Amino acid sequence: MSTDRADQTGAQEERKLLYRCRRGTRELDCILTGFFELDYKNLDADQRQVFARFLEMEDCFLIDWLCNGHPVHEPQFRQIVKRILIVTGDFLTSE
Repeated sequence: MSTDRADQTGAQEERKLLYRCRRGTRELDCILTGFFELDYKNLDADQRQVFARFLEMEDCFLIDWLCNGHPVHEPQFRQIVKRILIVTGDFLTSE
């Protein structure tokens, strides 16, 4: 029974994160929801926490890092930005 509850809690947390991936700009929506759908389940627990914190950043930073190629000055986000760009690069160019 506790496994069912943990599964439900995990699914609920994933739905919340997916909702937070929808930022209101087409570019960020495509990149973040694309990454979530393609690779989120492959992240380990620490990487999932970093991704959740990443989604707390203001859109202007996310746009600069993900769309404009600006350097990521936040060390804790460098790896997740790199991974997002790698995972979504082919996805975005095929649309």
